[in-house]
Amino acid sequence: MDRGIRTVNREQLYEQVWSVSMVQLSEQYGMSDVGLAKICKKHNIPRPPRGYWVRKAAGYNVKRLPLPNGDDVLIEITPNPRSRNVSKSRDFVSRMSNSQDKEREPIVVPDRLSSPHPLIKQSSEILNARQSDDVGLLNPPKKGCLDITVSKGNLRRALRIMDTVIKVLEKKGYSVYLSDGRTKAKILEVPISFGIREKFLTKQIRPEEHKLDGRYRFGYNRYIEERVPSGDLSLTIHDAENFYIHDIQKNWNDGKKLKLENRISSFVNGLHTVAVAKIECDKEREEEERQRIERQKQLEGERRKRAELRRRYLQEEARVSKLVSESENWKRSQILREYIAEIERSANGDELFLNFEKPLAEWLKWAHDQVNRLDPLSPSQPSILDEECPEEEKSNEYSHSRW
Repeated sequence: MDRGIRTVNREQLYEQVWSVSMVQLSEQYGMSDVGLAKICKKHNIPRPPRGYWVRKAAGYNVKRLPLPNGDDVLIEITPNPRSRNVSKSRDFVSRMSNSQDKEREPIVVPDRLSSPHPLIKQSSEILNARQSDDVGLLNPPKKGCLDITVSKGNLRRALRIMDTVIKVLEKKGYSVYLSDGRTKAKILEVPISFGIREKFLTKQIRPEEHKLDGRYRFGYNRYIEERVPSGDLSLTIHDAENFYIHDIQKNWNDGKKLKLENRISSFVNGLHTVAVAKIECDKEREEEERQRIERQKQLEGERRKRAELRRRYLQEEARVSKLVSESENWKRSQILREYIAEIERSANGDELFLNFEKPLAEWLKWAHDQVNRLDPLSPSQPSILDEECPEEEKSNEYSHSRW
């Protein structure tokens, strides 16, 4: 089974890489652009630099990087099952975004927290009673609290945003609950975990003071780095990366022009997109499993056919071998019958000069029994030769002491 493997040489792949973008070419091969880039790197095939296609589309005179000398080997490109739906998923995300844009309604986050959701009220009490960690963030406990990790100065804002998200989700008929230390929303019967977190930034505080004792370290420009809360919040969907769907947005961040409060509608639509993507992914996996089972049954059927063919072949081979053996034994028995008849004739004419270990009559009976045993067309008496002869035990000259 070739699994859709395609074969190309270095020059052909080089021409393709410089004819269309890596994204488009990778879709043709049924794999990711990163995977195709690795193949090019392995075989020393240069790729267009960043901005190449934009400059070319703008009419600039862009030049190709020449193909270095190398072995003219055939390159096998195998589609990646995890990347099989790259173009499909991009179309899916684009289609979902377009449909949701038409239904999008402005969502306003209130300036004050009024009539908070029970989960918000419960989480507020827990987080206000907690101490900040070394970075300055409040970390929620594993049970009984929403997934909110922010500084004390941003706690009220984070609670207002989460309260708005939860109320919007419940208004749409979805449920929000706590499970396994995560905040989860059940959308289209698909549980999706999400949370809000404050980013931190790293600051260089002051030069490190040199110690006069011990070994001297050259470090006049060393600074102590300290992480502090940045004040910027981010809503995150934790499950999006598990569905192998490309281009699904996972994070909604504070921006310079657009704050997180103005991106709630986009975030809720993102949750819905992930739920639909999960459903589509499950359907594809079920279809893959069905096809796998079908292939397994087909392979098993072929294996049984081969086993049956080999059984019949060996059976027929044994029958032919038996036929040949019986014909040879029959021929030998005819020769022996002629020999015994000649002995009887010679004995009756007093011309027999052979000596037998037994009387002639007894020997003739024994000889006829052996011929009948050899002749497949004659009934015969059982013989000791029909039994298995045990091997003689070898004596060990060292098993007994000489003394």
